[in-house]
Amino acid sequence: MWPQENIPITHCLYKRIPKDHIDLSLSKPKPIAYKDEELSCDWCEYSNAKQTRDRVIQYNRDPNSYFVVRMLVNDIKQKTPVLEVKHQPEPENRSHTHVNGDKKKAIDGVEIRMKLRDMSHWVIPPPSV
Repeated sequence: MWPQENIPITHCLYKRIPKDHIDLSLSKPKPIAYKDEELSCDWCEYSNAKQTRDRVIQYNRDPNSYFVVRMLVNDIKQKTPVLEVKHQPEPENRSHTHVNGDKKKAIDGVEIRMKLRDMSHWVIPPPSV
């Protein structure tokens, strides 16, 4: 088992987005992509965007049906301070990380999942972006 580590604020997380969670009219992920209390991501220290996308192969899914965004850890901590970024390594994925907290709560009148979406940037974009 990999040790749990502190993630520097200068690093980023990669988040896999399935094609049905993309609003093509806005060229952004839909808010549902950020709904989980324990939002699974990969830490850039031990993963890259392609590895994050390709992990779906272990679940017999087509990686070409998934796309990847990048979020800066500093943005998450500054713009959504009620969330916790926690390295949660798994035996087969040392980079595994959770962004913990209720994403339906609002900060300054904006749902947290909307804030997460707005701080996300495509690394592996869908074809129309």
